[in-house]
Amino acid sequence: MEGALMRRDVSFLCADIDYGYVNGGALMNAREAGVDALIDFVVMDSTRPAIKDNACMYAIFNPPFGIRVEPLRGVGELL
Repeated sequence: MEGALMRRDVSFLCADIDYGYVNGGALMNAREAGVDALIDFVVMDSTRPAIKDNACMYAIFNPPFGIRVEPLRGVGELL
């Protein structure tokens, strides 16, 4: 959502494994911020993406709640 607030000229994909977070919190927050039309919301496991190959140019992931990743260390490619 933060990206959509900053860049209204591109589209975004919001994914979470929890249906309640996607359809409850994330969608409601995006509507409240007025950016829901810029974001496609899906329920999926990011370790097993259910999207077409090359569907986007960049991906940004937020680790699961409570997991910390140090910048430039411990960050690996998500396959």
